[in-house]
Amino acid sequence: MMDTNIQTIYQKTIDFAAEKHGKQKMPNGLPYIVHLSNVAMEVFMAHKQKPDFNLEIAIQLALLHDVLEDTALSFKALEDDFGNVVAVLQKINIGYESVYERDSILNFNKGILISETIKDNKK
Repeated sequence: MMDTNIQTIYQKTIDFAAEKHGKQKMPNGLPYIVHLSNVAMEVFMAHKQKPDFNLEIAIQLALLHDVLEDTALSFKALEDDFGNVVAVLQKINIGYESVYERDSILNFNKGILISETIKDNKK
């Protein structure tokens, strides 16, 4: 994704995630996209507190964090739409065995983001 306007990135990514997750629901019955939006809000709040990571990539990761695991989307299709960095980091995300392990790499409240790759790509 080449656009750096955060609103445009957010809208494209949430639309994509909503389409891919379809009618998937949260345990409380709400559409799954509500969960993804809540995760993205945590990223925005973390960036406001400590803006030392690439917000554009972090928002995409937040909104797409379950797309490879919970949908039929292929790695190649994700890479085609969102680029190699986002696709690879999503693939790494599903390699963890527990929610705690997965969420620990997304510890946005402390401003830490998945890997140094994110900081290296900050423009």
